[in-house]
Amino acid sequence: VHVRRPGFEAQRYSALVRRGASLAIELDLHETGTSPEGFVYVPPGPYVFGDRKAFRASRRTESSIDGFWIQATPVTFRQYCEFLNDPVVRMRIEESNDEQRLLPRWTPTGQDNGPLFVEQNDEGRYWTRKAAADAAVLGVYLTAPLAYVEWLNEKAEAAGEPWVYDLPNEEQFEKAARGADGRAFAWGPRFDNNLCIGQGRLKGLGLYWAPIRCEPRDESPYEVADTTGCRWEMVRSQDKQAHSEMSDEKGWLCKGGHWSGYGTSYRIASRGWGDGRPFSGFRVVATRR
Repeated sequence: VHVRRPGFEAQRYSALVRRGASLAIELDLHETGTSPEGFVYVPPGPYVFGDRKAFRASRRTESSIDGFWIQATPVTFRQYCEFLNDPVVRMRIEESNDEQRLLPRWTPTGQDNGPLFVEQNDEGRYWTRKAAADAAVLGVYLTAPLAYVEWLNEKAEAAGEPWVYDLPNEEQFEKAARGADGRAFAWGPRFDNNLCIGQGRLKGLGLYWAPIRCEPRDESPYEVADTTGCRWEMVRSQDKQAHSEMSDEKGWLCKGGHWSGYGTSYRIASRGWGDGRPFSGFRVVATRR
């Protein structure tokens, strides 16, 4: 359902209605200009979580969740460089060993000595060297998105904004990416390499150079883009068994498909290791204070 009213932001509502059942919907619309820039609203309500065919996913269940805002696209190299170029962050990098954990780096073997995706110009400002500015950032460890969120919250508080930013949890990510009906991929139940950014695509899109939203069909019912392909995305998780099996960072996993995915790993409910592998990126959620 796509709801529009003059003076209010358009809102999409995804619902799962069983055969023979009925559904009454009540929506609270937000005045124009309410949402943070680049974010979309996912309204509260029931949805399907989990997918038995996805890679190491939780079992399929029906649940409910409060409403929240989420970035429509993953954080880009351009946005991440804005964070790196904040004077306080630059000083932190220069005066400590945080370069290893804050600067995006290509680490296909899981080591810390791969080439950096960014470099400093003559003025000391970071810019992208091996990737497009509007491509989703990748090659970051968990330290980086947590520091990025902390920076966003400091800026929001200083500006008197009503938002609290965080990384999404598993439930928020799945509902935003799959809609209420628990579809396997952003567009529906069947996979097609040509509908997302991935290595199996017939007309290749480079891992580093494909900008966000360059494949418009990889979009959820809530207009959340690039969740079937593109990057693994770091999320919070309360599943202790999954932590023990897949993560060195307790409380964190990666969700969704990614550029080098295969088969079931493209399914959005799939889970990956949460310690920041080469294909890891992230996006941010927002709630009111």
